[in-house]
Amino acid sequence: MCLLCCANVQMNMGDAMTRAEVFHVDLQRKLYPHMRHMVPLPSVYVPDFIAANQAGRANNILTGSKNDGTAYFPWQKGDHTCSNWTSNGEGAATVGHHDRHGGGNVSWNAAHDSRGCSAAALVSTGGAGFLYCFAAD
Repeated sequence: MCLLCCANVQMNMGDAMTRAEVFHVDLQRKLYPHMRHMVPLPSVYVPDFIAANQAGRANNILTGSKNDGTAYFPWQKGDHTCSNWTSNGEGAATVGHHDRHGGGNVSWNAAHDSRGCSAAALVSTGGAGFLYCFAAD
């Protein structure tokens, strides 16, 4: 389940779900007792790996999802997941901003599409080219 994706944020998944406002309020009330004990593992975000001139751009998250957090349907036009996360060149991915800055909206999961799927294309899109992965145990 993907509700929160930031560098070393220690918010529990219940609070993240409430903050994200993706699920209906009644569903949030039912899920919260089960999710409040889940805390994402720390990220591997290490500022030392980011070039000095890229520090302000290290906010992109490859999500492949729409503004409301749902997946695109296969019949919808365009590539939003770099060919189902298998391409390292052609295609595009929907990118979110973990800090909710830029992209013309406040959605952390769908700010804009990438210019391509290679590391160079992701960097030229305005990110650091990192892939953010996390899981709750």
